[in-house]
Amino acid sequence: MVTWVEQVHKRASAFQNQIAAARMSEASSGVNLSGMIELFQYKLEELYLEEMPLAQIRDNSDLVFHAEGPSTATNTPGLHAFNWLCTSAEKQIKLLAKAIFNLSDMDAKRLSRNLDLRFSGFAPGSIYAGFFVSPLPSVMGSDEPEAIYNALKFAIRQLPTIPDFIEDEALNYGIAELIPDPAMRDASLEAIFRLSPTGKAGIHTLDISSPDAGQGELTTRERVVLREALRKPITLKKRQGSFVGEVREVDLDSGRFHLRNINGVGTLRCVMPDVSSELGQKILGNLISVSGDYECDESGRPRLMFASEITHVKEITDQHSIIIESD
Repeated sequence: MVTWVEQVHKRASAFQNQIAAARMSEASSGVNLSGMIELFQYKLEELYLEEMPLAQIRDNSDLVFHAEGPSTATNTPGLHAFNWLCTSAEKQIKLLAKAIFNLSDMDAKRLSRNLDLRFSGFAPGSIYAGFFVSPLPSVMGSDEPEAIYNALKFAIRQLPTIPDFIEDEALNYGIAELIPDPAMRDASLEAIFRLSPTGKAGIHTLDISSPDAGQGELTTRERVVLREALRKPITLKKRQGSFVGEVREVDLDSGRFHLRNINGVGTLRCVMPDVSSELGQKILGNLISVSGDYECDESGRPRLMFASEITHVKEITDQHSIIIESD
């Protein structure tokens, strides 16, 4: 596969050949071609000053952001806009990592701490910024990095495809085929929602691209559609049941929490859009039973729960084990 840098070098070589040919023609014919030569030299310089930095970013990044707006209109973009971009990228990728894997609370926090998101470069032209995930230390204590590293890179690189499924007023159901794992799909949509510009940082458009997924555009329009989609997530096949586990964190803004250490399941991402701060405080740090509809991944493991009822549980007994009713 030809890299972006190799493409720039190939175009530069063409300009260099044109410069050499013009000089030879000028010498043999005596015709003054200095204007043409200067134009080719200018194009060559422009290529290396403006396009080469972006090519290097694209070759070395898992995710590339291109932000446009009032704060990015010059070659010296506003620091607030740049900080928002970097902070948002780090926060959302770490939240995505914690959400998509079936980990205990301790391992999820360890993964978030160990996740090393690197800034791969900055290029002129509004704001171009690239990021990549460096190889992860083992989460479970083995000597080698584990499979979650490649799974996380895949999830990150898939993010730019999501805007293609955002229609005028709703999400296209094809998103469920693109990301069949319900928890990963919901977490990815939340990450894209959080990355969509609000306009407050002086950014009105954010293009995201990756080596595997081309480019997608995010504006305030996509943010509005995604907000509603996160309140009523797309599901393909729901079942009903109850699950008992522990809650260590509650995101009141998104109405999401993770039920962890569920017997036979592990971790279950729960959706409860109208969760209040009072309820959040009551369930935080407690063993609870959550009832409602849920969706499984392709292996049949419950992954996403639409919580309709929450009750406290004093201790886990056989009668509090998972109750599953198939459709």
